[in-house]
Amino acid sequence: MRRGTLAAMLLVSCAGSTIVLSPPSVPKSQKPWCGAAVTHGGRSFASRLPRRVRERRRQAPDRNSDGEARRLTAQITKAGSASELLALLDKPVENANLFNHFHMSAAWTTLARFKKRRQFRKADAASPVWAKLSARLHKMLQDDLLPPREAANVLYSVGELFEEIERHMAQVLPKLCRAVGAKARGMKAQSISNSMLAAVKLQDASPEVLDAVPALAKRIPATAEDMKPQELSNCLWAAAKLQDAAPEVLDAVPALAKRIPGQVEDMVPQGLSNSLWAAAKLQDASPEVLDAVPALAKRIPDKVEDMKPQELCNSLWAAATLQDASPEVLKAVPALAKRIPDKVEDMKPQELSNSVWAAAKLQDASPEVLEATPALAKRIPDKVDDMVPQALSNCLWAAATLQDASPEVLEAVPALAKRIPDKVEEMKPQGLSNSLWAAAKLQDASPEVLDAVPALAKRIADKVEDMKPQELCNSLWAAAALQDASPEVLDAVPALAKSIPVMVKEMNPQDLFNSLLAAARLQDSSPRVLDIVPALVRRMQETISAMNLQDLSDNFRAVAMLNDASPDALALASQLTQSIFPNVKNLAPEGLRMLLKAARQLMENKLAAKLQAELDRRQLCTSSLKACRLSQVAVGRLRLLGTNKLHRCPPQLGDPPSGFCSRGAPAPARLDLQRVQRHLQCIAISLRTGCCLILPRFSPCAATLSGTPAPGVVWLGTTSRAGCHSPVSKIERHVRERRRQDPNFPNLRVLTSRIKKTTSATELLKLLGENVNSEIFNEYHISAAITKLARFKKVLRGVSPDIVAVIPVFAARIQDKAKELDPQGLANCMWAAAELQDESSEVLDAVSALAKRIPDKVEDMVPQALSNCLLADAKLQDASPEVLEAVSALAKRMPDKVEDMVPQALSNCLWAAAKLQDASPEVLHAVPALAKRVPDKVEEMDPQALSNSLWAAAKLQDASPEVLEAVPALAKRIPDKVEAMVPQALSNSLWAAAALQDASPEVLEAVPALARRIPDKVEEMNPQELSNSLWAAARLQDASQEVLDAVPALANRIPDKVEDMKPQELSNSLWAAAKLQDASPEVLSAVAALAKRIADKVEEMDPQALSNCLWAAAKLQDASPEVLHAVPALAKRIPDKVEAMVPQALSNSLWAAATLQDASQAVLDAVPALAKRIPDKVEDMIPQGLSNSLLAAARLQDSSPQVLDIVPALVRRMQETISAMNLQDLPNNFFAVAMLKDASPDALPEVMALVPDLSDRILVEVGRLTVEGLKMSLWAGVCSHIASALVLQALVLRESVGRPDVRYVSCCGLERDSCDLHFSFCRGSPMLLRSRRTCGLYSAPTRFLELVRNLPVLCRAAWLSAIAAPPNTGAFKMRKKPACHWTFAATILAESWLHNGPANNFCGRLAAERICFRSFLARTASASGRSYTIPVRGRLQRRKGRLKDLSPDDEARRLTAYISKARSASELLSRSDRPLETTTLFNHVHMSAALTRLSKFKKRRRFCQSDASSPVWAKLADRLDEMLREDLLPPRQVANVFYSIHELYEEMGRWRTPLVPKLCDAVRAKAAGMKAQELSNCLLAAAKLQAISREVLVVVPALARRIPDKVADMIPQHLSNCLWAAARLHGASPEVLEAVPALVKSIPDKVEEMIPQHISNCLWGAATLQDALPEVVTAVPALAKLIPRKAEDMKPQELSNSLWAAAELQDATPEVLIAAPFLAEIIPDKVNGMKPQELSNSMLAVAKLQYASPKMLSAVSALAKHIPDHAQRMNAQELSNCLWAATRLHDASPKVLRAMPALAQHLLDKTEDVMHRQLYRLLRQPSQNA
Repeated sequence: MRRGTLAAMLLVSCAGSTIVLSPPSVPKSQKPWCGAAVTHGGRSFASRLPRRVRERRRQAPDRNSDGEARRLTAQITKAGSASELLALLDKPVENANLFNHFHMSAAWTTLARFKKRRQFRKADAASPVWAKLSARLHKMLQDDLLPPREAANVLYSVGELFEEIERHMAQVLPKLCRAVGAKARGMKAQSISNSMLAAVKLQDASPEVLDAVPALAKRIPATAEDMKPQELSNCLWAAAKLQDAAPEVLDAVPALAKRIPGQVEDMVPQGLSNSLWAAAKLQDASPEVLDAVPALAKRIPDKVEDMKPQELCNSLWAAATLQDASPEVLKAVPALAKRIPDKVEDMKPQELSNSVWAAAKLQDASPEVLEATPALAKRIPDKVDDMVPQALSNCLWAAATLQDASPEVLEAVPALAKRIPDKVEEMKPQGLSNSLWAAAKLQDASPEVLDAVPALAKRIADKVEDMKPQELCNSLWAAAALQDASPEVLDAVPALAKSIPVMVKEMNPQDLFNSLLAAARLQDSSPRVLDIVPALVRRMQETISAMNLQDLSDNFRAVAMLNDASPDALALASQLTQSIFPNVKNLAPEGLRMLLKAARQLMENKLAAKLQAELDRRQLCTSSLKACRLSQVAVGRLRLLGTNKLHRCPPQLGDPPSGFCSRGAPAPARLDLQRVQRHLQCIAISLRTGCCLILPRFSPCAATLSGTPAPGVVWLGTTSRAGCHSPVSKIERHVRERRRQDPNFPNLRVLTSRIKKTTSATELLKLLGENVNSEIFNEYHISAAITKLARFKKVLRGVSPDIVAVIPVFAARIQDKAKELDPQGLANCMWAAAELQDESSEVLDAVSALAKRIPDKVEDMVPQALSNCLLADAKLQDASPEVLEAVSALAKRMPDKVEDMVPQALSNCLWAAAKLQDASPEVLHAVPALAKRVPDKVEEMDPQALSNSLWAAAKLQDASPEVLEAVPALAKRIPDKVEAMVPQALSNSLWAAAALQDASPEVLEAVPALARRIPDKVEEMNPQELSNSLWAAARLQDASQEVLDAVPALANRIPDKVEDMKPQELSNSLWAAAKLQDASPEVLSAVAALAKRIADKVEEMDPQALSNCLWAAAKLQDASPEVLHAVPALAKRIPDKVEAMVPQALSNSLWAAATLQDASQAVLDAVPALAKRIPDKVEDMIPQGLSNSLLAAARLQDSSPQVLDIVPALVRRMQETISAMNLQDLPNNFFAVAMLKDASPDALPEVMALVPDLSDRILVEVGRLTVEGLKMSLWAGVCSHIASALVLQALVLRESVGRPDVRYVSCCGLERDSCDLHFSFCRGSPMLLRSRRTCGLYSAPTRFLELVRNLPVLCRAAWLSAIAAPPNTGAFKMRKKPACHWTFAATILAESWLHNGPANNFCGRLAAERICFRSFLARTASASGRSYTIPVRGRLQRRKGRLKDLSPDDEARRLTAYISKARSASELLSRSDRPLETTTLFNHVHMSAALTRLSKFKKRRRFCQSDASSPVWAKLADRLDEMLREDLLPPRQVANVFYSIHELYEEMGRWRTPLVPKLCDAVRAKAAGMKAQELSNCLLAAAKLQAISREVLVVVPALARRIPDKVADMIPQHLSNCLWAAARLHGASPEVLEAVPALVKSIPDKVEEMIPQHISNCLWGAATLQDALPEVVTAVPALAKLIPRKAEDMKPQELSNSLWAAAELQDATPEVLIAAPFLAEIIPDKVNGMKPQELSNSMLAVAKLQYASPKMLSAVSALAKHIPDHAQRMNAQELSNCLWAATRLHDASPKVLRAMPALAQHLLDKTEDVMHRQLYRLLRQPSQNA
């Protein structure tokens, strides 16, 4: 019975309901009941109905109608899309008897849910069903057929859908609002909450909704106790939104606020945030809301990790707003501030603005908020273009407020200032005022803010009428502060002055003072401001009693400033004096001085005297004496007094000064105990407070007590207020401040101020001329003057020579005062001298004296000073080499200060080090510390600093490799800043990337962004920047093809700038054009202009530039013949510069001459000089240079015979370096030897000596040669009568079988006299037999012999050599044992030789002797240790014994062959055992091959359990670990090993633990060098390993960044694997999504080549990724279009995955539905092979697709038939899916019901125990019955 009950409940739950069992605690007297609570659609209701009631329902009349209504309800709730639901409602909505209030509520709710999930399309909004639905709703409202709950649901849904259906609801919505208001009394908590939310959303579009708010608000207090946390939060949020439009809503706030603390624990983050935000908004209108704040603030830290950016922002804003009213809110701030940096990237502009505003407000109350400021400031510039005016104003105001506490905020100021002028027209008055105030505050720290001032000032004048008093006074104060830096601000002053008198009554004392002070400052520049003074004075007289001491003091100073300009201000003077006089002692020291100056200006002598007396008293007390010495003296005097040795007491206050006398003094006075007591109290006070009282001058009597003063010492003193003298310590005269004794002391400060306030170079120089030789002109004036002069450097040349004549005098003065300069002054002078050296070279006279002082002062320098000095040294090193003396000391000190350096200083130091490395290598000591610090500061660097740092890294990489540590961080940051870079920064960055690409491949990350930006800035580039950019593009084209996007713009601009180019720039540009001509033909447009200019500049070119130009001309002669115009001039100049050429330049020049000789005979003029110089430099040439020189000599031998003189030296050197030659050099050298054989008789022996070594290397590398290399080698071999050429011919034929570009090579004719060999390349020729099966090698040897005999002689030899090749090489795969092949091949060769006869078959004999046995059998036989056969006439003879030992290369190749030939894992492990112990033998190739082979055995299920326990695994793991530590694995091998490890993960056991992290690090480091297949394999392995080892996720970002660059090279399998892996990985590593757009973009182009598995994987990946990356669906139509052709070939798993993907994708891309019918047709044929999971997924997909594609139902029967057989093996999820699908399908396909009993039974078996355990946990007191 129990199992039956549970089964019934389970089936009910499949229809969308959940059963919760309840304890049967009903008394026996009650009727029987069914104990369950059914939850459906998010609502729960208790099913506790007496049986007789249920029977009554079953017996209700009109049974058919009731069933149809229920069925319609179920269909509405189960609709899969809005279009489906609207189509469903088309007819029923018109049936008044059927379509009731349940259907109306369900329909609107479901449609709103689709809208909320973004499943609502524009086509859905245009459906004609909306009119019918609104008409039916209108009718129901007229007939009052909507109950309260349904009315609330409909209103809420209308609020969600109103934008789409506004035209349909215009007439219905007012009635609906009235109905909601009328039925509010019957609504429950949830309905009230939903209605309030709807009112908020609809209040603007339909104000009628506000009529319902009072009734809803009145109902809230009654239902608040029943509200859930979400409903409480929603209601409070709605109340905050509606308080202005419907004040009645405030009546509900107290009840909500009272209820929230009890429910706060269950609130979600959004609810907490909304509630706190609402409390901040409601605090003034309803203070009771503050009762909820402490509980909310206490809960927020626990939920902050789950908050979204908007919720974090709202919470922080609310905390800032609530901090005064409810300080408990501050408890939430630290957690919010800590979380914000992690979420700042996702914040919208408004959220950024609110957050930084809140941080400014909270900085004092909660300093932890400053942790969030740097991240916010960094993000603001990226979002500033999307900010509204108020957000801009708030951000700028916050920056001004936060600049001291968090200087990082200044990073956002330039972007804000740049944007404000565009938005100033839309700003409100408050925003304008705040922005101007902020500009005034920020002008010193961030001068860029001044760019916004003119626009603000212009707009303020228009908006001044709308400003409030505070805004007016702030604007006027800002205008006063900004008048010097931005005079345009004065345009706003007249309008402000006109409005302030009208508003003066509403101003507070602070506003009054600010206005008065601003008027005082502006009186000269804008006299109209004085009009406001009378009104301000009258208002101040009324409020003077409310002013504090600071306000009084400030106003007094302002009155003094207005003394002459506005007599009205004097009326305040007397009142202010009366208020200030009694409080003089309470003034701050600085206030005393300023007030004293003001009192003297106003002739307030009494106040001035008191201020002076107080100032003197404080100065004598605090400024002249040290506290510790005063205490000692006081204690000494106290001790004297305590021993009763004094005979006279101190005089009373005002008595003449006198001292103490000793016991022996005449006429001793009586000791006055009261005065002694006062004296003791005075000294005790002085000791306790640290402020000693000072005696008058000591008399000689006093000196006898205290000791005789030292020479040069005086005793100072005064009389205390207590009537006694207090002794003090002595002060040495030479320590006294000289300035105070100097009568010119006031003039010193005046002169400094005048220097700093100069506004032009002329004014400054005139001031210097007047004072430079005066006595008061000291070191401080020098520092200020030269710094100011440097800022005027751009206009210095326009100053009159008479005025400029003072600079040499000034420089001489600097030399005289150099020793007195402090560290900061030295740094300023050095920096300024570097800035002025071009405009005024006279200043350099002082540099030597300054540089000598730096080493002595370097210890006291701050980081900025160190940076400025080093920067100046770098700039001055050429003009004044003496500065290099200071470099060593600076470099030595810099590492200690690098932690405190700002980003700009770091960048400057690194740039200076790069400039100074050659002249002063000691500077390199500072580079490691600088490079280590740069990554930490790179986020704060501006674009220029980033560019300079990267350029310096490129320059320093060889001298100090540690600098490379900074490159990845710089490269990562540059793309974010590239938009703000100037052309020079772009050019330098691209140049540095090209220079660093090999040493630090991470730099390539910055190249695409730079390349995209350069075309926009190319018009502003100077010639050097154009040349550097083009050169860098040529260097980077292979590593980063995006750089080619910049080439056309550069090439188009170069002709316009070519006249201004220097020789080096011309050479670099032409060289780059030669390199780029294939990849970017547009570059050729610049060649003609470059060639024409080069001819004019050739005399100034250095040897390297000449060589590069000639080489480039040779490369460009075909594509751009205009380049030949430069050749004669180059050839004529080269002989003069040949002695200075490096070996590579000599080689390149000779090669170019050989290439150009036909097109430009003038180039031959350079050959003799080159030929004469090359033999002397041949020892220093690299192999490629030797090869090029030999080839050039061969080509030039006829036109310039002198070139043959270099051949002997080249040949001798080549014999030593032949093993180091690359593939391209081998055929070139072979070709050159053939050409030179007859032309150089003297060198013939040396030339021919190269042949054997070249032949051997070519034979070994033949499989890797290009087609051109093969042709050259064959031609050279045959023409030279080299017998081994036949071997090469045979191997060429064999290798060409697998080449797509050469189907076969046939020797059509061989004329040995003319030494000419012709080749024909035929595509698809049937003459070439490409498999043993077709030629009958094993089945019919006789037939094969006949075919061989009929072949041409040379082709026959080639073919026989091909079949005798080693197994598993080339295009053939041997299947028999090698020994059989040797014997068979030898027999064939011998037979062929005998058949044709020795005289007629010279080629056959050579092939038989050399090919089969010398080139192949000798190597293989020695490797195997077997004897081999030699065919002779008529018989075979066996030779016994082994051949000679193998070389190391042969041993390595043999081991590779053994690994690849292993037939089982055990054989491979045994073969690898001993080689693993030899590190010199077992290299990266073997490691990759071994693990790849083992993984293949595992994949093919040929891996035994004994193989996993082999001891070789330990050796293999140790060797792999060693390779990873020593970085011996190239990218390809790293990828192979990583992919293999994922297959062998279980077998590697304990050895995998330490290997996987290291291998992951290697993959991440090598990702930049991986090709498409390797990237695909690594990502696939990471996806499969993530569930087992989360460590593999670290490789995903590096792979994802690289994949877009390589996606063009990917085949369909790679694309499919990558997309599948991305789908698996995106949850654990979202960075993988970076690669998806490129993959998706490439799939449609490759889809035709995809096999079914690829299609299935791509569809599955798209379905999985569609939520995270919606653009992935763009690839689906192409995939779906291909499925009808590929469906037949799909395996069951692929079919199931494709079907599931189609179901998931149908809403996002309906095109996928075209594939559904074809998939459904195949299911019955494939269902037998499906696994349980595949059956479950297929059933689920069919259920979801049945409405969109009814043909899917054809598959239901087959699936339902097989599901019962597999149900036992299904897990609970799969069973549940099948049951859900069955409930959806049973109406359309009743056959599905046959599967339901088995599904329910097995699901019950799997979940019964779990359900019972949950039941017992729910019961508080479980009983036996329960």
